[in-house]
Amino acid sequence: MQKSRSEASARRLRPRNSWARSVPDAGITSTTRRVNGVPVLTVRGVLDASTYLQVRSLVVKASTDSVTAVVVDIDGVAAPSGSAWAVLTSSSWLIRQWPGIPLLIVSSSADRRAELVRNGVTRYVTVHPTLGCALASVVDERERTSTRLRARFAAPRATPIVAVARREVMHTLNEWGREDYVTCAACVATVLVHNVLRHTDSDLDLRVEAHNDVVTVAVHDGNPAPATIHEAVGPAAPRVSGLAVVSALTRSWGNVCSDVGKTVWAVIGPENCGALDDGA
Repeated sequence: MQKSRSEASARRLRPRNSWARSVPDAGITSTTRRVNGVPVLTVRGVLDASTYLQVRSLVVKASTDSVTAVVVDIDGVAAPSGSAWAVLTSSSWLIRQWPGIPLLIVSSSADRRAELVRNGVTRYVTVHPTLGCALASVVDERERTSTRLRARFAAPRATPIVAVARREVMHTLNEWGREDYVTCAACVATVLVHNVLRHTDSDLDLRVEAHNDVVTVAVHDGNPAPATIHEAVGPAAPRVSGLAVVSALTRSWGNVCSDVGKTVWAVIGPENCGALDDGA
């Protein structure tokens, strides 16, 4: 904790356009803190082909516990090639799918902001000169949009976690007044949690979200390999893949992967609510 305060103090004291001098020779370091409930990721180091995936993973990881936005401060980053800034648009695309929040960039350097414009980053990501400006835009966005509800449940895998997941999903959605989504969401949760048991050694880490007219079920595990649909062929083929069932029952589904694992998410719209009742 003392190190973080020292780093923060050093950063406040450095000249406004001195970002290049503060960058280490190689590698990436980062710190994350919350300001007004918003995760603020500060990244330092050299952004190139060898650190591209590391930076993207850091952004994705910082976003997974936020319901509003994630802010990334890049004052301490050097990019020998302007094309490396594509990591910001790539990260934004991933977290727009899930958890469905915006990515905001902070750079105090006018030259750096102009570089991001030249490389097309600002077509997909908003860039702000100060952290205060970025956080103010988050407040504005909150006022324009409806409330996002989120619940998170954890349990050891030694417990009957499939039953726990179904029960928690059903109880939560009923409590939120989303009764029409209960049957479909409980089925999706069953499949996703079963996959955690079958393919990983992780405990239960389940999230349920409701925003506007959609419900999202998401499960995190410690295996960074993305979940994919595997279908066997031939007369002796086994049962249909669980993820194929998820695909049939939801509007969309996907993965958000990082170096500490992945989150598999599925979005249920009102058009999916009667799928099981109709015999899908």
